[in-house]
Amino acid sequence: MATLHCICGKAGAGKTTLARELGRTLPAVVFCEDAWICRLGFEIQSLADFAKASAKCRSLIEPLAIELLRLGVSVVFDFFGNTVKSRQWVRGVFEAARADMQATKTIPIVITVAADPVRDGLVSSLSHPGGNVTGHSILLPDIGPGCVLEVPM
Repeated sequence: MATLHCICGKAGAGKTTLARELGRTLPAVVFCEDAWICRLGFEIQSLADFAKASAKCRSLIEPLAIELLRLGVSVVFDFFGNTVKSRQWVRGVFEAARADMQATKTIPIVITVAADPVRDGLVSSLSHPGGNVTGHSILLPDIGPGCVLEVPM
């Protein structure tokens, strides 16, 4: 069964290392946004340049990833994904593959790290995500000012 893994995070967070390891061990096809930007020869001098290059890469990667998932090949996305819009794009790829396959619950989504999967529309709730979504969140509950959260050792 094909699985879409999305590893999102900021630069230097270890996304690429984890994505490569997943690609080797699953096995899966790894799409690294940085590698595509570099190999396609984009000159990145500003955030606007990066956004333009990223959009172009995603437009090329999207149909490939959808087809791989449809064919039963697992896919790993190594993307910044630290914005709601970026994570919504990943969700759109998943939904397009799912719709294309006419299999609403057969492709599992593994969220490696998500800031707020409920707000981003990935799950209906943290306690009962439902469907075929599983993973981890870095969302911390608001414990209020002056409160201390003690972690047992």
